Amino acid sequence: MYNDIQLLNVSDVSKILNCGVSTIWRWVSDGKFPAPTKIGGCTRWKASDVLNFIDKPNQETSKNTQPKAPSKKRRLRRTKLSTK
Repeated sequence: MYNDIQLLNVSDVSKILNCGVSTIWRWVSDGKFPAPTKIGGCTRWKASDVLNFIDKPNQETSKNTQPKAPSKKRRLRRTKLSTK
């Protein structure tokens, strides 16, 4: 039953999507990309989830579609830039 499930690490996913590893993590954080599964100490995505994302890239994957507030670090950085 589970023999045909292929699991991908973040490096594999970034190569398939032709983007950086940090971009994958940002998309996961923003709810734009499916969250991975933890197996032991390993983080993996099902290949089917990645392929579904490729077919429907503009679809939000998170149930909460409200935009996330910027992190405190980003807010501080914007404040410093805007005061100059």
